[in-house]
Amino acid sequence: MKAGVASTIITPPVGGWLLGPVARSTGVHDDLYAKALVLNDGNRAVAIVCLDLVGLSHAFNDELVELIRDRTQVETVLINCSHTHSSPFSMPWSFNGWKAHCEEETGWCDELRAAVPGIVEEAAARMTPVSLNAARAPVKIGVNRRLMTENGITMAPNPDGPEMPWVDVLQVVEKGADNLAVLFTYAAHPVIVHSASTLISADYCGVAVDTIREQLGEGVMPLFAQGCSANINGHPLRGGHAKAEDAGVKLGNAVCEAIDVEECVAIEADTFRIASETIWLPCEELPSPETCAEVIKEVEENAQREGNSGEWGVENRLNCLKSLQNMIEQNQPPQVRFDITAVMLGDEWCLLAMPHEVFCDYALWMEEVSPCARTVAWSYTNGCESYIPTDKDLELGVRGGYEAAGFPRLAAALVYASRLACRPGIEGQIKDGIRRVWSTKE
Repeated sequence: MKAGVASTIITPPVGGWLLGPVARSTGVHDDLYAKALVLNDGNRAVAIVCLDLVGLSHAFNDELVELIRDRTQVETVLINCSHTHSSPFSMPWSFNGWKAHCEEETGWCDELRAAVPGIVEEAAARMTPVSLNAARAPVKIGVNRRLMTENGITMAPNPDGPEMPWVDVLQVVEKGADNLAVLFTYAAHPVIVHSASTLISADYCGVAVDTIREQLGEGVMPLFAQGCSANINGHPLRGGHAKAEDAGVKLGNAVCEAIDVEECVAIEADTFRIASETIWLPCEELPSPETCAEVIKEVEENAQREGNSGEWGVENRLNCLKSLQNMIEQNQPPQVRFDITAVMLGDEWCLLAMPHEVFCDYALWMEEVSPCARTVAWSYTNGCESYIPTDKDLELGVRGGYEAAGFPRLAAALVYASRLACRPGIEGQIKDGIRRVWSTKE
């Protein structure tokens, strides 16, 4: 096995819209990075790219993947976004935010088109013999954010809800030398800063990276990858930079502890087995034109009555509803593209990568049924354009809370580009797809 690493700063210009505060940035608290780890078993290579961004559209992600393949001939490319909310609207969430990003940040996107393939090419040119170790350590800096009330699910800390209180680590050690890279995965929204600041920031993820480098040395490349955190928030929400610092130090310390204990296991397998599959998830049925028109009228009347019709949030809702109205007029029911990729080393270790905002329940299910001794689950990988709840959450309908509620609830589904929530039944589709990639023979 050989590996190479590279990184570059991708901080956008100050003044663009930030997703968390829904405001223009006023400065930089800490830089955003793109980092690449290329692993090669002698027959094939895997490029792992970690970005300090909230997410990417399928279209832009696909473009980056093709640019990387053209420059490096690496076929398997996984681009994971940390989902920090203190970064631009680089995924199609919100009509107005996405529109502003597409119109105002074309120059920065061109820089990403050059920078991201560039670091993968650089990493691929720096290949050196390595060994791989897998580790896991308990750590808790997040909390489930879906609390059931008499009115349905609300977004609030739920200490009894499902969560993933551990960090997974892949240690890459240069033969005859020291740590080359530490790839670590934790599942929690980077929203400890969120709307508490208008400064660009990687949130707790960046602090964890700095903490690891402080302990292991400047020569190591720490890469953070976001897990299945759709229903988990970093805690405390909107706590600000000081609280993000506390959480990041705690996470970074846990990573260093993980690779320094007996549970850090050497991976003996030295060849990859890679399988992937794309499935299409159906959304709820398009509402009737009359129903959609009624909801639009209600939103407009409420805005006029409350005197806030010019607010960015109200205008955004109306634009999302009018986008849905256009889908209805064109009779174009949306679907959600869902790419599953498994990178396996024997039956010892598996990286299972998925797009979108996936509930942690899917990763917990994988823990129970995976054919590999250690399975690391990623979401926010190679595109983020929807929430992926469980069937039981989707079956709550309008009571399903921000992440799972369907039309006419003005929740996340409406704000994402599909405008409608996924349909109950997708959980079985996804789990069947995961089982298929696990069982694919090469």
